[in-house]
Amino acid sequence: MLARALLISFQQALRSIALTLFPLAFIAMLAWATAGSSTGNTTDPIRASLWLWLGAHLVPFHLHLLASGQAGTLSLLPIGGLILPLIAMRSGYSRTDAVIASPKGSRILFGFWYILIAELLAYAAQGNSVKPSLIFTPIYISLWILIASLDYSQKFLQRLALPFRSIELLLGVSALAVAISMVAHFSIVKSLTTVISPGWIGGVLYLLLQILYLPNLAIYALSYFIGLGFHLGSATLVAPMQFQLHQIPAISLMGALPTGRHPMYLLAIIFIILVPLLIFRKEYTGNIGTVDKLKALFSITVFTSLILMALSFFSSGSLITHALNPVGLTFWGVATAFAAIEGALAILLILIPAAFVSLLARRK
Repeated sequence: MLARALLISFQQALRSIALTLFPLAFIAMLAWATAGSSTGNTTDPIRASLWLWLGAHLVPFHLHLLASGQAGTLSLLPIGGLILPLIAMRSGYSRTDAVIASPKGSRILFGFWYILIAELLAYAAQGNSVKPSLIFTPIYISLWILIASLDYSQKFLQRLALPFRSIELLLGVSALAVAISMVAHFSIVKSLTTVISPGWIGGVLYLLLQILYLPNLAIYALSYFIGLGFHLGSATLVAPMQFQLHQIPAISLMGALPTGRHPMYLLAIIFIILVPLLIFRKEYTGNIGTVDKLKALFSITVFTSLILMALSFFSSGSLITHALNPVGLTFWGVATAFAAIEGALAILLILIPAAFVSLLARRK
């Protein structure tokens, strides 16, 4: 029985990896065939496909820039690229559990093989100038496997529904603001694209990469509207009340950046306050007690803050050189600001009205 479980879990882990690795290998081979290579070695696209696969799992890279002789880190990776690996993991885990019929055992066996193969691929992808982190590979992938294999129908995890709705609305509107800013600064976006000159094939791949980075920018925009802003390199800060920016990388999405201070954008915090409030009122319209309301709002606030903290952490990092380190935001900033806003709402909309009603009842 154990041998069959090991075989099934190994097959499904290998299948899940292949579902994402093979398309990325095709993309790397196509890019290599059209752009060429200085060495003409076919191991270049193979290693590049492994880098793409690991990057899709948000595994950071250590770089040694031979041209400048400097060392660097690439940890700012597109959150959007994680969607396909999560879908593949979910499919592989479900197939494994359908045979083994033990969620915990299926998670352990499937995760063991997936992490082992991923670590071997990370080792095989080690190059002179690009080295995937062998330490963070099993850590990050363990987290993604846990997320992909959870049973979200459980009562405890159903509490995540409201936080996810709040975050979906907040990030959706933030992404819309980024798109509007790109249209408003279209000339800058066009100039940055011209600098890259990716060609036809490269242009399609470049566009896909920009789309995958949109969730990162949506989180930056949310931090901007809260008033905290975000960094784009050392000694920089892009915020409504403060604007310190020396240079921007030649990435088309960066054309959406503000060009100065815009204090009026702080008015967007009204929307950030209203979204969780409206969702809370919709879900708790019944005549429940003050304590139950506080518990519900506290639960929503804690889970939403934790999710925002995780998104802030994985959306930020270093972009190759020390000049672009850090890029993004402090991982606890947005979560802390959101928790403070919700705490103020609890006082204004629950505690004060309850105290007022209690005071009136005593006078009667």
